[in-house]
Amino acid sequence: MIPYTLRRSIRTRTVRITIRRTGDVVVSAPIGVPQIFITAYLARMQQWIASKLLLIKERAPDTRVSRLPGGRRDFVAHKDEALRILSERTKELNQAYQFSYTKIVVRNQKTRWGSCSRHGVINFNYRLAYMPDDVRDYVIVHELCHLKQFNHSRAFWDLVKQAVPNYKEVKKKLKGLTVG
Repeated sequence: MIPYTLRRSIRTRTVRITIRRTGDVVVSAPIGVPQIFITAYLARMQQWIASKLLLIKERAPDTRVSRLPGGRRDFVAHKDEALRILSERTKELNQAYQFSYTKIVVRNQKTRWGSCSRHGVINFNYRLAYMPDDVRDYVIVHELCHLKQFNHSRAFWDLVKQAVPNYKEVKKKLKGLTVG
C-alpha cells in the first residue's frame, strides 16, 4: 500500500485523492466514511496513483514553476504587488472584450488559480502574478470570459480563443503546475 496522509473534513463530500508535486499522496474524506472504505478505495486506485507518481518523477524541469511564494507570510508580503500586477493586466486584456467587473480580489488559495462570481467579482490566487506570462494571461482571460458566459460552453471557449488562440496548449501547461 502506498503511504498517504488522511484528512477528514465536514466540508468534504466525497473521498478524493490528491497527489502533490512533492509526491505526497493526500486522501480527503468526509468524517463519516469508514476507514475500511478508504482502504478499499486506495487499493482500487493504486495503479492510477502509481502512474501519477511516475509522471511527477519524470516531469521535465522546464514544466515546473520556479519557487513561488507560499504561506501566510509570503501572501502578506506579496498581496499588494500581486493585486497591482493582476489588476493592470486584467485591465489590458479586458480592452478586447470591454466586460464590466465589480472588483478584483487577490487571495491565498490552495486549490484555484482564479474564480469569478455572478456579481462580477474576480478572485485570483496571488501566486498567479508570478507565473509565466502566457499562463497568467490565460487564467485572467478565462475569468473575464465568465463575465459573459458563466459556464464552459462552446461559446465560452470561443471567447477565450479570441485573446488566447493557443489556449489548449496553455491549459495543458497549467495542469502541470501545482496551486499551493
